Formats: sequence, structure tokens, C-alpha cells
Amino acid sequence: KYLYAERNHVYPGILEIASASGDINANSYRRVYRIESYFGRLAADFKDKYYLEATWRTDGSSRFYEPNRWGQFWSLGGSWRVSQEGFMKSANWIDNMTLRLSYGQLGNDSIGSYYAWQSFYDLTWPNANNAGALVSSLANPTVSWEKKGSWNVGMEGTFFHQLLNVTFEYYNATTLDMLLSYPMPLSTGFSGYNANVGSMRNQGFEGTIRVNWLNSGNLRASSTLMGYLNRNKVLKLTGESPRITSGNQIIQEGLPIYTWNVARTAGVDPATGRQLYWAYTVVEKDPKKDGYDAAEVAKAYDIPNTITENGEPVFGYEYKTTETAKATNSKYITYGSREPKFQGSFGTDFQWGPVDFSFLTTFSLGGYVWDSVYASAMEVTYAGDTWSKHALRRWQKPGDVTDVPLVEIGSTNIAADRWLVDASYLAIKSIQLGYTLPQRWTKAAGIKSLRFFATGDNLWIFTKLNGLNPQYNISGGTSWAYTPTRTISLGIDINF
Repeated sequence: KYLYAERNHVYPGILEIASASGDINANSYRRVYRIESYFGRLAADFKDKYYLEATWRTDGSSRFYEPNRWGQFWSLGGSWRVSQEGFMKSANWIDNMTLRLSYGQLGNDSIGSYYAWQSFYDLTWPNANNAGALVSSLANPTVSWEKKGSWNVGMEGTFFHQLLNVTFEYYNATTLDMLLSYPMPLSTGFSGYNANVGSMRNQGFEGTIRVNWLNSGNLRASSTLMGYLNRNKVLKLTGESPRITSGNQIIQEGLPIYTWNVARTAGVDPATGRQLYWAYTVVEKDPKKDGYDAAEVAKAYDIPNTITENGEPVFGYEYKTTETAKATNSKYITYGSREPKFQGSFGTDFQWGPVDFSFLTTFSLGGYVWDSVYASAMEVTYAGDTWSKHALRRWQKPGDVTDVPLVEIGSTNIAADRWLVDASYLAIKSIQLGYTLPQRWTKAAGIKSLRFFATGDNLWIFTKLNGLNPQYNISGGTSWAYTPTRTISLGIDINF
């Protein structure tokens, strides 16, 4: 709930709205969101070896029109402790091993609006002395739950007398009836409407390996590696178009969701200082025709394999032009998405008597971030804006060879790959060093243990994205989200 009111010309000493004589400016609104759910769970096990669990739930959301308000979701999973079977008794190197298999469905009603199916009306349009209304968003009574069904197959176990701990899982998840704003031509007066727009798939692997590689007396050490690999693909979109454009990104059948779709730069014209772009003319669509191989043509001219036209790969020759935005035969290039090829973490714990030491790192390989902050500092909108220092190497006179075009206020350059940055990073998340005093020193004071420690958090991050944090956003954009604050702490742990 929101309520706001103001008046001016307040009488001195009386801080109440009623005593003020100036005009009133007031506004109020309330937003209502309700969800009603019923759910149950059934679990069983047999001989501490076989486990079965089933769940069911039904959810009703106020975001959807009444006939489409309720969704039904369920899951079924089982596990088998293989190590408890009689035929595994001779395998004394296996401490415990469990296999898992499950399938489940989840529902999602998050679409960025509390009233996803309804029309909104802007009531700020005056009609003489009467209120005027204008439709600001379109209704869609058919919009309903987004549904995600996921298969999971996994294994977890400990081996060689607790020396090795392994967890491994494969998943294949399909999302149906994706909730998005389906675009419309701006000539209609609307940019889009809330809808269930299609389906996509996520599949990949997750794994954890922990090695207790040292355990001798008062000397212990272990290391843990966690890895995560995901591959996303849009399977189908509703409507006639196989593509939804959202700024510099597209949602297209056969590609990862929110794939970058921008022009490919070709340097700066030394004569004019204008940004050059690659433009493409289609030569051949079939792999082999008319006596030559189109793939060989593409390779000879160094054309990326990701060029697409209406969702289909095309090959051709390329040339440089400053008129890419106007040339009817130019092609925007798909450059992948924010999705990394692989990501994970690595850490180690070490203890030698009273001394303990640990560290944790995280990493990500692949994917692209659109560095809009850097772009706004290289192509400013207003003369008083702050420039990046890289603008100092801009083109200034005919004959200059540089990668920064001439300076323009309110540049007309189109979206291009010069603002895409490799999102790979390595972050040293924490390092800790501690020392515990011998108990014989503290026992007389009634202290069970006393430990001194020094900790460093967010110490370093190595990335091509200067100054900003590539970890915070999975959609690929940037904002003023700086790298996490580096913190160094000194402390004492006392137990009585």
C-alpha cells in the first residue's frame, strides 16, 4: 500500500497537513497478490536401502484470470543404497554409494506484474473538466502458469575409507508455456502483452569431488572442486515469428535464450573516422550446389558459422561498410549469450596442530556481457557527461589508425560487438588463517579454546570487465554494480 500527500505554506509551529494553505498534491495505490496452495508428501523406505518419495501440490495465483488460475504440479523420486546390498560386501573400498532418479514439475507465476492478465488504464489524460483514460497495456485472459518438468539422475558416495567423496548429477529440464512479454509492432501503440510464449530446455551436469588427501595425526587437509555445466536452448515459440527481439538480444528457436544479436565491427575508417561494420551478402544456403561447397566459401572469407537468417544458417561473402544499419543485405551476428561454458569453485582446508588455513575460489568460463556502462562513457549523450580515458585514442584527423571512432555527442553508431566483453572470471572469494592457543595455557582462566584469526573476503577478481562485477547478472547486462567490497578482518574466538 502506498499513500503520499503534500501541501505548502505550513503555519509556523503546526506540522499538520490540514493547517497548510497551499495546493495539495496527493497520490495513493495498493497492489494485491494472493496465492493459495494445497500440497502433500508421501515417503517410504525399505530395509534402509530403497527409498521412494512422491509429492503433489495445486496452486492458485491471483495473477491469472479465474479459469486459468490453478496449476497442478507433482514429483516422484527414488534412491537405492547400492552399498547396502549383499553383493557389494566384498567391495570394501566403497564406504557408501547411492543412486538417485527423479522427475518433477514446478510452476512459476512470476512475470513482473501483479495483474498479468488484465488491462491497465492511464487516468492522467484530462478530458476538459472530466477524467480521461487511455489503455496502457493489453489484457490476455489466457495467460497462465509457466511449467517446468525436470529429470534428474545422480550418484553420491564415499570411497577408500572416507578419502574420496563424490556427488554427480545429470538433469534435463523442459520449460513449457514460458512467461514473457510477447512483442507487438509499435505502430499498434503497444510494445507487447503478457503471454505464454513457448518452450525451452536446460540440460547439464553438476558435480562435487572432495578429497581428504591428508589425515595423519594432527595434520589434516582436504580439497573440494565443484563444477556446473548447463546448456540452454529455445525449443519453440508461439506465433508466426521464430524470433522475439528484446533490445540487443533475441529469443530464437534453436539458440540459447537471450542470445546477443549485434553487428560485427570492422575497425575505423582512417579517412573519415567512422565506425566500419561487416556486411554479408548470402551466396549459398545449401551445403553443396552448383559445383562448390558453401562451407568452404564461408571459411575462405572467415565468416562465423553463427550467422543466421530466419533461424537458418547461411554462408556468404563479406565487405566493410559504414551503412550497415541501412544496407538491406547486412546481417547481424549471433554471439552466444551470457551463459558460461563451465563454472564452479575450488577450495582447500588445511590444519596442522593449532594452525588452520583455508581458501575458496570461484570461476566461470565463457559467455558475454554487454558493457553498457563502458559504452555510455565512450559514446556520451550529453556534452557534460564523463568520458572514458580510452576516448583519448579516438580518431582526430584523416590518416589516424585507431580502434576508437571520431567523437560525437549522441552518436548514431549501431549496437555492435565492440561492447561485448568475455564474461569469464576467476575470483578469490576468501582466505583465512587461524591459530588456536594450547588448552594448557587457557584452562586456568576457564577458557575451553581461544583462537586468533585473520580473514580476507573478496580479495581479487580477474576479469576483462574493468571495474564492474561479472558475477551479479545472469542475463548479460551491466549496471553500476561494482565488484564486491574487499574486506580484511582480524578476530578472536573464545569458548568458555
